[in-house]
Amino acid sequence: PVIVLPSVVNLVPVDTVKAGLTGRDVSVTVLDSTGDAAAGVVIRFRVTHGIAPAAVLTDGSGIAQVTWFPQDSTGTYTLTGVRDRPGATTTADTAGTTLIRRTAVVQAGAPAANKTSVVADQTMLPATTTTTITVVVKDAFNNPVLTVVPADLTLTKTAGSLDAGSCSGGVCTYTYTAPVTTGTVTITAKLGTVNVVGSPLTLTITP
Repeated sequence: PVIVLPSVVNLVPVDTVKAGLTGRDVSVTVLDSTGDAAAGVVIRFRVTHGIAPAAVLTDGSGIAQVTWFPQDSTGTYTLTGVRDRPGATTTADTAGTTLIRRTAVVQAGAPAANKTSVVADQTMLPATTTTTITVVVKDAFNNPVLTVVPADLTLTKTAGSLDAGSCSGGVCTYTYTAPVTTGTVTITAKLGTVNVVGSPLTLTITP
């Protein structure tokens, strides 16, 4: 008899995608035991996280196509497509029917000013002393932007001095040195031309 071939898993190279741009087109071809296209075969999908694509039928060429959207949170996600086996109720029931497995690694997108924030360790400090200014950089989906560097940010002050800063794990820190004179100092932190959350900071310099 002509039957749909027991599956051989098709491993597609791991994709690296950006949050917000995770959509992947997935295609699988199913053949029967004569090597001909197997039309009308139900392919079901499952994912490690998020929402799986709906089941589809192979077309006249034995091809099934879907678009998969891994989550926009950073991490590793896997899609598995299996040939439908009537009566299967558990993952174990679908053993030997896996047709395709695809993995995507989601990385943070571009820094977003409305998700990035700045704080000062101290907002009141004596003249000529120092405090740390911390900027936590995130993308539009609240993922830490691990690749951020000080050059991605613009920090300015009305008095005193700021060092060049350093970044690690999506967090940038700067050392601010208060001026000799007392009064109010404003520090702004921007991504491009847009203030991040918490900017501008107001510091009070005391005697």
